[in-house]
Amino acid sequence: MAHVPRCDDDSRESFSLGVGGRESDCWSDADTLVCHPILLGNLRFPQLVSRFAFTDDADRSVCTTLLYHAMRILLINQFIPPATPPTARLVGDLAETLRGAGHEVVCIGATSGYGPVRGVRRIWRDLTAHLKISMAVLAAGRCDWIVCLSDPTGLPFTASILARLKGARMAHWAMDVYPQVAVALQALKNGVATRAVGAAMRYGYQGCDLLVGLDGDMAKEIAHVSGCPVSVLPPWPPAIEDSETIDPIEAGQKSRRRWLYSGNLGRAHDFTTLLEAQRQIEAEGLPWELHFQGGGPCRQAAISMAEEMGLKHCHWSGYAPDDELLSSLLGADVLIATQLPETRGLLWPSKLALMQQLDLPILWIGPTEGQIAQDLERARTLAGVFANGDANAVVTWLKSLPPAAPRTNPAVVQTRVAKLRAAGMAQWCAWLTPIGG
Repeated sequence: MAHVPRCDDDSRESFSLGVGGRESDCWSDADTLVCHPILLGNLRFPQLVSRFAFTDDADRSVCTTLLYHAMRILLINQFIPPATPPTARLVGDLAETLRGAGHEVVCIGATSGYGPVRGVRRIWRDLTAHLKISMAVLAAGRCDWIVCLSDPTGLPFTASILARLKGARMAHWAMDVYPQVAVALQALKNGVATRAVGAAMRYGYQGCDLLVGLDGDMAKEIAHVSGCPVSVLPPWPPAIEDSETIDPIEAGQKSRRRWLYSGNLGRAHDFTTLLEAQRQIEAEGLPWELHFQGGGPCRQAAISMAEEMGLKHCHWSGYAPDDELLSSLLGADVLIATQLPETRGLLWPSKLALMQQLDLPILWIGPTEGQIAQDLERARTLAGVFANGDANAVVTWLKSLPPAAPRTNPAVVQTRVAKLRAAGMAQWCAWLTPIGG
């Protein structure tokens, strides 16, 4: 780390800071500033050069260096590493990046176990989580930022109070919009209690110095509720450590083509349209098999429906291990993501983060006018975007696909994922490290 002495008023040095392709002329007048490189894949960019000049790599389109105060940052969420839920991994990635940038980072969580919890047990778990997190934050000493995700329910409200008590700035990366998503899924009635929770969440949003949603629809929803500006950053995919090889016979010359739903089958996801389409496929004798890979609260209901329909080519397996996930996706002919229309803007299927880095056809069943559908149609020539319940159109689209799905070299996927992860983490560094601290 290079330490830069204070620039007196009559000798300020200007420099250009590249962030996401944008540049702004700034100067330093802090007592002590620290220059650090932001990590991008396996590259470490040049540190401070003479006269505050900074370099920018146009090919990467990500900021190279920032001039900042080293800070103390608290990352809070129900789950933190070494727990394995997706949000715990995001917290771990962000913590590692910020530490590599010279900041002190403390991760504070509340629960080690991960699994479906409902009813009174869920309420008790969330209440105790708020208490554990609050006590840990208050005991953690001074901090510059508190950054929270969405779990446990209502965490932005608690985090906002804690930030005020500690005189810290607050950032919230929303993984969903509560209580709206619970009302949309009929998990909560839209009554007095729900309105009270909504008011608490609005208080939490309005206490934020930085609000981040997962896509444009979510940003609009949170902005409508809070009256605050909302930035957008979808979750980055999990790291792919090793390039895997795919057997071309297994992937491209199977007797049946596979359309694959991989991940959580939750209450916000549509499995009915998929099963109805598979019923039509089998009635027509088409060589397609539907495969569900993962788990979730609606998995058993989907299995029961498939059995009632008498489906012969609908298969079920558990979550793919981390080191086999990429190969399982690349072994499919079509990848599936679904969402119920009433949840538009209230959540974002995290499975899309990795799916979009492959060159396989993606089938989207959900809101056709939403941000997700628009992004898929704009970016992919083999995207199928259909409304919930339109099984006939899904079958027609599957029949229209070329006989062999495109195959992406796993090494290429690894590079794409590394670049996307680095860009997302660099964006968080830029948000949390304003010039001059």
